[in-house]
Amino acid sequence: MTLILTQQWRLSPQDERRQLKVPFHLTRSYQELRLAFSYTPSQVVPAEALPVIMAALPTAFTATERAKLQAADFLPLDNLITVSLACGADYLGCYHNKSATQQLWVTGDQASWGLLPHEIAAGPWEVQLSTHCLRSHLVEVNLRIEAI
Repeated sequence: MTLILTQQWRLSPQDERRQLKVPFHLTRSYQELRLAFSYTPSQVVPAEALPVIMAALPTAFTATERAKLQAADFLPLDNLITVSLACGADYLGCYHNKSATQQLWVTGDQASWGLLPHEIAAGPWEVQLSTHCLRSHLVEVNLRIEAI
């Protein structure tokens, strides 16, 4: 197994709704590409989540509807980061889910959910992290890419 890349980030709410592009280059072809991705915390602590939820309620519900709601009804609030993969101009997909720990893989004829099979060819590749929701004051993100 060959380590291609390992990278960590420390993100905050200011990094929300961004695309973090992680280009890498394979110097030769491989049989399989593996991505290990994780972030923590997966859920926003209630003290940080409740003000965010309260601010969002007027834009999502009428006054009549809001009268029947409590911000706590919407807990837990999840941080959400998704992973996309591309090889050159070929977009291989994105596994959209709320799992804060993901093991993704691609071979020439199979791939994990959300990704398309693709030859693991030499050349430019890119992982893209989409920060859909980051409401914890600090979210630690780890990405490890290996090839076989």
